[in-house]
Amino acid sequence: EKKEFLFKRERERERRARRGDAASWVMKMSELKDENQKLIAQLADLKTIASNAEEGRLKTEQDLEKSRMGLNGHLETLKSTLTRNTKLTTENARLVHQINDLEQEKGELNL
Repeated sequence: EKKEFLFKRERERERRARRGDAASWVMKMSELKDENQKLIAQLADLKTIASNAEEGRLKTEQDLEKSRMGLNGHLETLKSTLTRNTKLTTENARLVHQINDLEQEKGELNL
């Protein structure tokens, strides 16, 4: 009887230990699940941040391209204006030379 009592007591202790282990395991799994949920939320946040950063980068690149195109357009306008002004300056110099020649001829005729 004493052996049976000791045997039952040992089995009860083992069963309690297993229940404790199982409860501990369930608790640990619950903690891990909570931690995984937090990590999943952080990953989603990081994906959103990365997506927003990529959109911002693309917008910046587009803005820079528009600015570059605008500057190139202004540069072409300036080149064209400079060319036109150079031609006009050359034409003005030719006309001034012609006027001087005419005034000289006029002066010679008046003599």
